[in-house]
Amino acid sequence: MSIKDLLFNKDTVNSWISVFGAFLGTFLAGIVSVFIARWTFNKQNTMQNYVISKNREKGIQMIEEFVHLAIGSLLLLQVMEGERTNLHNVMTREIKKLKDVNFELSNIPSELISIDINIPFQNIRILLKILVIEIENVLINQYESEDKLIRELATIQIERRLSLIIEYFMSFCSNPKFKNMYGNFSIKK
Repeated sequence: MSIKDLLFNKDTVNSWISVFGAFLGTFLAGIVSVFIARWTFNKQNTMQNYVISKNREKGIQMIEEFVHLAIGSLLLLQVMEGERTNLHNVMTREIKKLKDVNFELSNIPSELISIDINIPFQNIRILLKILVIEIENVLINQYESEDKLIRELATIQIERRLSLIIEYFMSFCSNPKFKNMYGNFSIKK
């Protein structure tokens, strides 16, 4: 069998096509991943710049609503679980992760805080609404299950979404311009 026959027989050609297809797919996936990463980064920076360009009063209002959403979600979880003290500690620990921000937690009411997501920034409001809807869906579909494992998984899912809310809030606080504009503040209920 000649070299030509070895290189261009049906099986070899199919192998070359498979290798090329895999390479092309990986290359395109890499380009798409980079594009998505850049788009996400640019969008986050755009949102940060949009927020810090507003006046102090609107900035404080946004921050309060972020925190009230997280507190309200945690209180919703604690009411369903019936372990108010433990979840209050969880909430306190998570909120304390927000460095350079002073929160007064002593006046948080024992009753459920309503989750109000009328944030004046449309893109932030949509993000939070999605997270809250996901939390509600988990609570409705999984959290009340008789299966202990399903309840534990639901708790993990809820905690992750609450962490996203807090991490998203922290991304704004980490901006030096934001710190210079708003400084330290307290949130009282």
